[in-house]
Amino acid sequence: MYARERFNMRPNRLTIAMGISAAIHATAFVVADWMLGDDALPSMTTTILAVNLEPPVSEGEVPDESRVVPLTDSLEVAETTDQEATPVEEQFGEAVEEPPEAPLAEEPPPAAEPLPVASSAAFEIAELPEVSAARIDVLSSTESVRPAPVDIALKPEQEEMLSRKVSEWSETLHELPDDVSALTWNDEGQEYHARITQLPVNNDMGIQRVVVEISTKEDGKQLTSEVQMKRLAFSNYAQFVNEWDRNVLVHNDELDGRFHSNSEIRVDIGRDAKPVFHGKVTTASHGVEFLKRRDRKKRDEIFLGGLQTGVKSIRLPSRFLPFPGQTTATGDNVHRLTEDTRIVFNANGTYTWQPVDGEVPPQVTAISPNTSYLVATRYARLYVKGTVNGKVLVYSPERIVIEGNLVYAQDPETTSGSDDYLGLVSDKNVEIARTKVTGPGDLHVNAAIYAKRRFAVREFRKRGDAVLHIYGSVSSGSVSATEPRYSTRIRFDKRFEEMRPPGFPMTDRYEVESMTTAWSVKSEE
Repeated sequence: MYARERFNMRPNRLTIAMGISAAIHATAFVVADWMLGDDALPSMTTTILAVNLEPPVSEGEVPDESRVVPLTDSLEVAETTDQEATPVEEQFGEAVEEPPEAPLAEEPPPAAEPLPVASSAAFEIAELPEVSAARIDVLSSTESVRPAPVDIALKPEQEEMLSRKVSEWSETLHELPDDVSALTWNDEGQEYHARITQLPVNNDMGIQRVVVEISTKEDGKQLTSEVQMKRLAFSNYAQFVNEWDRNVLVHNDELDGRFHSNSEIRVDIGRDAKPVFHGKVTTASHGVEFLKRRDRKKRDEIFLGGLQTGVKSIRLPSRFLPFPGQTTATGDNVHRLTEDTRIVFNANGTYTWQPVDGEVPPQVTAISPNTSYLVATRYARLYVKGTVNGKVLVYSPERIVIEGNLVYAQDPETTSGSDDYLGLVSDKNVEIARTKVTGPGDLHVNAAIYAKRRFAVREFRKRGDAVLHIYGSVSSGSVSATEPRYSTRIRFDKRFEEMRPPGFPMTDRYEVESMTTAWSVKSEE
């Protein structure tokens, strides 16, 4: 009963006045907002007040705390932000506990730099509306994004025509003057152009390369294709022979790497003969002569890398010039020898040299850090052996005689990165010395050999049952027999595919390294 009587207590006059005043203010705001529009009045904020609705407490009476509305449940009264607030004491005529003043809002900080895009693990990204595939295509078709180039297959007649042109270029590019860099021709009423670019060669051991860009116009489109070719050095062949000696047979011999002859070769396939060519064999002749046909072995057991006959001959240069355009080149890396000289290479990167007549004592010279040229003058012969540590070319217009093992300090077959190179070049002969000089047993030669006239083994009829091991290449105008003194094993130095001994002779032949098999659309008119 006590609680009911307290809640039915009549409000005093101050409470009634406060309600009437609030109603009048609210009505005035609504009318003004309707007449003047939404933006006529300033924005309104909410102020939280704590109001005591209890009547005055008699002296000595304990107030009922349940009748005081706490701040968290206080009434909300609209108040304009651009008008000065009326103190609570003036509104209600008596002091009322005021809430603590809220701190003034600080000015917003200046705009920060945009943050980098974070992963979806850090932010929840709003789902974007679906965009149709057609719309995506339109958005991606901007001037900065171009479609990928389209390849057009060569027509059969174009493929045949370009094959003929490339074959022609492989034999004639070396003849083009330096100032010629473009060719034009017509085929089946269509005009074609070829732009020839010589790739730079860094040093005298580099291989010459050219890039030929072929172009034509068809249906308003510019079509292009590309061929890269390299010029072959004679050191690219494991063995090259200009004129095969009719008295010589390939008997119990083994050759690794490509082989070429400008004439017909003779192969012995008898009961005791086991000739093997591991690389591709080409010959300008239209056939190969096999001896003892009744014991003929299958061709694929002899020519493991294939056999091609009737190819075009590769001409030997009339004379080798170690320094093209120069006959008296000098420098720290050029050692000119004016008389017959014996040269012994030392594993420490030097060579000992002495005239054969013995009138001058032996002298020691260091191999140049880059390359060394040991060049004999006219009629001078050079005799060589030893261990080569460096890059060397030995040249004689007359004769070079190998008197013993001639090997590299770092064996390229077992040492990765070996940079020892030796070239032996003569405008006449390169020979293997007599047995009393070389000694009995096997002989090892690491070098690229070029003998324009003949590569010969002295006393080849003297039975020795030894093996002549050549690691590198042998190119010659002709070859002598080696048996029975030596059977021959030639292993190609694969480094010669990309490098050659310093200044080693080049052939007149280019070969294709790469060729595109389709037209690329370069531009449209």
